[in-house]
Amino acid sequence: MTYVMSDIHGRYEKYREMLDKISLKDSDELYVIGDMIDIGNRPVDVLLDMSMRANVFPVLGDHEYMALKILKKMKKSDKNQKELSGMLEGWMKDGGGSTALGLAGLGEEDREALIEYLEEIPLYEEITVSGKRYILVHAGLANFSREKLLDDYTPEELVYEKTDMSKRYFDDATIVSGHTVLKADNVLQRKAVYGNGNISINCGETENEPLCAIRLDDGQEYYV
Repeated sequence: MTYVMSDIHGRYEKYREMLDKISLKDSDELYVIGDMIDIGNRPVDVLLDMSMRANVFPVLGDHEYMALKILKKMKKSDKNQKELSGMLEGWMKDGGGSTALGLAGLGEEDREALIEYLEEIPLYEEITVSGKRYILVHAGLANFSREKLLDDYTPEELVYEKTDMSKRYFDDATIVSGHTVLKADNVLQRKAVYGNGNISINCGETENEPLCAIRLDDGQEYYV
């Protein structure tokens, strides 16, 4: 079976509860389409768990993208301190404090291994389940063109601009994304939302908001 979820945001307990709820087996595949880190209190534990599972596949989100930019900047000997300070301030405002603390609490070897894991996360995944094609991306396809190859999109085009649910991007593929909790009649939708060949599965970011997973084989939804 093939499952997809998004926007765990450091909610390690909810993440593990979801794995139990879907009864994830070694023969199953789970795609986590971005924003594994920040906001919640155990983002590093989420990453460590995911990195140890051969059948769990991450996709880069805007929070991982920002974290990597800062971590790379911190390594440079010619780093611009003013620029770095501004980036760090923005990261903290977006909930990066828990990730920074978690990384600081690791030994150097474990920390470097986890940063390498982050660096290897792809910007999207393209899979086929039960004869249906799915494009898994954190946010959407900004500056979209049907003639544009997925590899030609920049990170910013894939991790920041939300999928337009009123727009059909492909006739032969469904886009599954997270990133933004959608509204209907000005009310936040704490559930998966479907429209025009698109599925949005971000239902919240805090402990009192739901985490959603979908089994792509049959469309079964799970919430914790």
